[in-house]
Amino acid sequence: MHDVIRRGARIRALGVAAAVGAGMLCFAAGAAATDLRGRVEGQGQYSSIPTPVNGTWVELTDASGQRVLARYYTGPDGMYYFRNIAPGNYQIRTGGRAYPLMVQPRPAQDIAPIRLRF
Repeated sequence: MHDVIRRGARIRALGVAAAVGAGMLCFAAGAAATDLRGRVEGQGQYSSIPTPVNGTWVELTDASGQRVLARYYTGPDGMYYFRNIAPGNYQIRTGGRAYPLMVQPRPAQDIAPIRLRF
């Protein structure tokens, strides 16, 4: 149960039996959520070597692109992360473009690098 609490699950219970049952439900729901990891790279017109893009926003939206679900600014390594995403269809938006994304029901999923041209 400590593992569930450490991962940020919230347990509301009205007694020991309810707490144990709620903990199991939270753990089962958390097991289906996926952590996403991706990278934004830039490539200038005079170089064929991609470099990490620092400080650009990356948004996770619903499949239609109408609702922003999460936003992340890349670090010096160009990486971005979205935690505990339910399986399904989404879009990743960055650099004025949207990329379709299908989240699989597994603990973690790497997204192919997004390459921006400068």
